[in-house]
Amino acid sequence: MSGQLHGLLERIMMFLMLVGIVGMFQPWVFAFFGWGFLSLLFGTLGFTIISNIAPRSEDSPLQSGAS
Repeated sequence: MSGQLHGLLERIMMFLMLVGIVGMFQPWVFAFFGWGFLSLLFGTLGFTIISNIAPRSEDSPLQSGAS
């Protein structure tokens, strides 16, 4: 995984967590609570998984096309 993709995925997961927190703690629409919970759950799981995968460095011999 490239460094740019890794950073982008981390930011997307943090955004999902933020949306989940807002959805769970808003007092107006109960349906947002369910969507907020799912968003927070998947954002947290995704962030945990993505943060444990190290981005591939530019000089890695495992890149495609390298022999």
